[in-house]
Amino acid sequence: MGVVINKGGADKSPRQNTSLNGLNDFLRLHAKDFIRLLAIGHTAFYAGLKANRYPPPDGYDGKRPYWFQKTAYDFLSNSNGRGDCHGKG
Repeated sequence: MGVVINKGGADKSPRQNTSLNGLNDFLRLHAKDFIRLLAIGHTAFYAGLKANRYPPPDGYDGKRPYWFQKTAYDFLSNSNGRGDCHGKG
């Protein structure tokens, strides 16, 4: 079952989030958010991104990379803590 979200519409009735795992698939995580999620430092994150240990950004807000929440969830679920988005431990 998804998470109930109230968007504050005219009727104030909650809407059902139909995404998997109760996540908002298109919520954007910027680098600082992803770094916090991984519990690593800024330099280690960007070095890992360059070495393909982490998934590439889903897009950019100007020059700022972002990842969708689903991308981060899938990475964390599939990497098994190895820090490799391609499954090559």
